[in-house]
Amino acid sequence: MFDTIDDDDVELPVSPVAESTVEDLEEYPPLHRENYKGFKIDLLKWLLRTGKDPDKGDGYAIETVRQTHYRIEHAYRWKWEKDGITTDFTPDDADDLIKLLNARTTKPESEVAKYQKAIKRLFKYFNRAKGRDYEWDPGYLNSKGGSSMSHSYFKKYELGRLYEAALEISDFRSYNNKSLTPIERERLSHHLADRNGVKVDEIGPEDFKEAGSWKYPSIIGVCCDTGLRPIEVKRSNTEWINLRDQELVIPSKESSKGDSMWEVVLSSEATRALSNWMDERDALKKYDDSNAIWLTKYGNPYSSGSLNNLLNKLIERANIEPRNRDLTWYSIRRGVATLWANEEGIHNAKEQLRHKQIETTERYIHSGSEEREKLADSKW
Repeated sequence: MFDTIDDDDVELPVSPVAESTVEDLEEYPPLHRENYKGFKIDLLKWLLRTGKDPDKGDGYAIETVRQTHYRIEHAYRWKWEKDGITTDFTPDDADDLIKLLNARTTKPESEVAKYQKAIKRLFKYFNRAKGRDYEWDPGYLNSKGGSSMSHSYFKKYELGRLYEAALEISDFRSYNNKSLTPIERERLSHHLADRNGVKVDEIGPEDFKEAGSWKYPSIIGVCCDTGLRPIEVKRSNTEWINLRDQELVIPSKESSKGDSMWEVVLSSEATRALSNWMDERDALKKYDDSNAIWLTKYGNPYSSGSLNNLLNKLIERANIEPRNRDLTWYSIRRGVATLWANEEGIHNAKEQLRHKQIETTERYIHSGSEEREKLADSKW
């Protein structure tokens, strides 16, 4: 269900259309001007009411909304000059604008980062209030054309720690959970009996307590192999899975960026975790009418927010130090790209990361400190 925008009175901290924008709008028909004004009013109200945390209904501070407003206005004026009047703004537009801002010496990197945050808030509004499916990762766009967040990726050993942490925090359903129906308890008991190699009447509350769930290990294992984007985790379904050949087969219509079918390989460990999860999944009632590989505990598809919440728990459990890194779900993807490029070559990395152009893969590549250490040791 999309976030709704009520018509009750909300005092906006700024005029919905900035003075500079009003001047630019004069060259367009009146209905376009009214349409843009209405769009901006809805956006500002949403930011104030629920934009910060839509699920909790927490809005942004007035000053944050004000600054976001001015930067969004600037972004649209640039967009209109390029493409004509519209209320749409796409991730490709965002890439082009950030590259342009980075190219201007008068815009320090800290200011560009503020534009990135403003645009990400706009995309959050599009996704939550308008039902769009925009995913945007500005991490690779710095003033040199490389990565302003080049350090924001997980190293090889940290990816392993994330998987180990997932094994530790993955609790099985509680036997005495009030939401567990007798039929589902029976299904889970049969599953545990098969898993433990015992008769079903030997399964009791203690077995449920000691059992672990394979959901989180399968998510992390698969993503540490494939670098799935949040939207791809959300779209993933059981038809993608080819356990026999240890791969995911992603149809072109489901791929986040591209028009080709992708076959990405899985490690033996990730395949084993995914196979175990599929057995467990079959015993869970909420998956009876869904072909999603993973759903949250509330029965919803995973989103960037829910995946980052999971990641934060794993980072804490794994004792991974951020060290000035902004670690998000995309940091897994960057780490996978680095690992594949360093160990298997950039062309294999391109295929595994599902990039149409090799230049796209190069944006994500970061020379790992382990590789540089080897090079340094060989110099003298």
